[in-house]
Order: sequence, then structure tokens, then C-alpha cells
Amino acid sequence: MIHPGQIRDYAASEVVILISGTQGEPMSALSRAAVDNHKHARVERGDTVVLSSRVIPGNEKKHLPGNRSPLPS
Repeated sequence: MIHPGQIRDYAASEVVILISGTQGEPMSALSRAAVDNHKHARVERGDTVVLSSRVIPGNEKKHLPGNRSPLPS
């Protein structure tokens, strides 16, 4: 385990980053990493992102980015 500030000291193939607590909110850590707006992490082409979540009541009805339709019930 390393400090987040040490991530760039390692090759991408040597690092696994776990980010928790996101439900698609624009300021969540994963959202910020995806748009290169996170202090330590970023999602790059070829990276694998695994999502594991449960529906939070009310969030399933929010519109997705890009004005797409809400998720089906």
C-alpha cells in the first residue's frame, strides 16, 4: 500500500487504485479522476473501471450526463 501522492512514482501496470463512494455525482472522486481533475488519480484510455453498487432511492430517476434518459425502473 502506498500514499496517494506516490502513485506517479510507479508504472501504471504496477498500481491498482480503489475509489469508493460515487453514484455519478460530478464532484465524486471517480468523476474527477475520469476528467483529469483529481489530485492524485486519473482514468486513462485502456484502464479498467469496475463499478459495484446498489441503487440509492431517488438516484435511479436522475438524468444521466449528456441529457440521456433516466435509468429504467
